[in-house]
Amino acid sequence: VWLGAAVFFTFFAGPAFFDPALAKILPKPEDGIAARFLIGRFTAFQIACATVAVVTLGLGWRLGGGKFPRGQAMLLGGIILLIAAGMLWLTPQLDALHQLKYAGHFGVSATKEQSEAAGKAFGPLHGVSMIGNLLVLLGLLAQFALKWKQAKAKHLQPRLQHPQSPWRGFLSMSSQLMTTWQNGMLNGWGGFMKNSD
Repeated sequence: VWLGAAVFFTFFAGPAFFDPALAKILPKPEDGIAARFLIGRFTAFQIACATVAVVTLGLGWRLGGGKFPRGQAMLLGGIILLIAAGMLWLTPQLDALHQLKYAGHFGVSATKEQSEAAGKAFGPLHGVSMIGNLLVLLGLLAQFALKWKQAKAKHLQPRLQHPQSPWRGFLSMSSQLMTTWQNGMLNGWGGFMKNSD
């Protein structure tokens, strides 16, 4: 779910606000306002997903036993740090620069030079934000690959340990039936000999 939402946001939902086809409906800076609103909602969604992932990882380790999944934990920790950096550091700065860039629209007191400087600083910082979002997406892909590999290994493990498990069950049952029959025959023969004496 988290991976699918990240892919949809990165490649479809986010860029849609800046599509030229929507320029009349969402002119500047309205497109940026709508995009920042969606980013806030998506960040809250990612926090919820990260919380579920941490709880699931901990419960799976405690209940399932075995070694602590250090690789998955480190990867998940890196993803959470990237999301926290974007939420606590990047997003507030981008919001402030966006308001300074369009000071007239937001009613912010700023000179023309300040608005131009904010516009120049906004681009590189927005690029950093996109790189961070891409790293989160790659981290989620790696997390998905690790879980897939573990699930596949767990599914194949019983087959590797017992490659002939259906036949083994059949042979075990046959052996038990044969032993029971033999014991019955011996007991019956012993009773017959005792009566003959």
